[in-house]
Amino acid sequence: MSRTPTSIEPVLGWRIWHVDPTPGGPRLRSWAHSTEWPAGQKVEAHCRSILGLALPAWSHAAPRKGHACGVYALRDRAAAETMLHELGEAGPAFNRLPAALGRVSLWGRVVENVAGWRAQFAYPYDLVLFGADDEIAAGLRRDYAVDVALA
Repeated sequence: MSRTPTSIEPVLGWRIWHVDPTPGGPRLRSWAHSTEWPAGQKVEAHCRSILGLALPAWSHAAPRKGHACGVYALRDRAAAETMLHELGEAGPAFNRLPAALGRVSLWGRVVENVAGWRAQFAYPYDLVLFGADDEIAAGLRRDYAVDVALA
């Protein structure tokens, strides 16, 4: 049994994503790992520790205190905006994928970090797009059923 408290009510944090304009409709991708966030489905964190992958007895449910696993979110919008700005311009005009800045709902096991949280489950709450157009915004709005605005 996990000793990490669970959250039924979602915690709202801030994230940035890549926006992949795939032929089947735009998809959100994690900035750090490029993992697709499926539309209409929660994202569930899994520990990718090499030790845990090699030795199943060392594996554990994510997130866990003292470890780096989980779906990350920042506490403040300003911190997410700073991160997005430091990563540079987004969109086809800069030969890069569009980006999304937005709130994310976190629930299940939630561990507080210095700048935010790591969670077991997550789903986008709302998005602001950078380097995207109305068609991409409409596709994300339709598929993820969240509010989407262009920056």
